[in-house]
Amino acid sequence: MINTKNQTELDKALEAHDPYRMRSLEQILSLFDGGQFIADFMSEHAELMQKMLEHAENHRKGAKGSMSITVNYALNASGDL
Repeated sequence: MINTKNQTELDKALEAHDPYRMRSLEQILSLFDGGQFIADFMSEHAELMQKMLEHAENHRKGAKGSMSITVNYALNASGDL
């Protein structure tokens, strides 16, 4: 019979080392350009939010927009993703 406590600990250990488990969007985006992409993105996002707030304040109406991010993956010969 399997000891449930030991099985739970084993399951947690395996999950912690699972290379296929889902990561947060922030973790994924921080991989690009050595982390510079996420830094630039967050800075530009903050600037856009400020401009939208200023627009709403100056024109007494809301502002809206959208943003799309496409993440393309490729596996090179050395196995890097």
